[in-house]
Amino acid sequence: LETIKIQQERIMGALFEESMTSVPLVPSIPMAAPDTGFVNMIQTGMLALQLLPEHSSGGLIVITDGVINIPDINTLDTLLNHLRTKTTCLSFLQVSSSYHPHTGLGYCPNNELMEFMSLATSGAYLPRAPEIEPSEPYLYEMNIYHEAFLAWSFRKCLEGVKLSQ
Repeated sequence: LETIKIQQERIMGALFEESMTSVPLVPSIPMAAPDTGFVNMIQTGMLALQLLPEHSSGGLIVITDGVINIPDINTLDTLLNHLRTKTTCLSFLQVSSSYHPHTGLGYCPNNELMEFMSLATSGAYLPRAPEIEPSEPYLYEMNIYHEAFLAWSFRKCLEGVKLSQ
């Protein structure tokens, strides 16, 4: 009981007191940056792509709501350099609805970052999941998902994937 009182006094006692000593701005506990989850996910996917045969082209498709943090410029540059040297296409499929300020709880999708990363790596960015119309049986036509995620062209690097309205 005495130790609990001492701990409470230590925690709450200094809460309302002004001290003249400066508090360090860097936390004493080592913490991971908020963008490491996204960066580690992409790096793990690149590691898995090394299991592909030698002369194959790999691609990563991230299905997300778009709420990802912007990595610092050095991490982003290193990640994009690895993706470009391994010729890995990074594509994004955003599955959430459009941003509404009253329902976002402070989280808004980072559309520009996803579009930039997909264009920089010859991938695709689909801001929504378009519906596809079923074709006749045994009529094999490429739909928007085939063109975006499986086909490769120079146009995709310049224009991105155009969704039909």
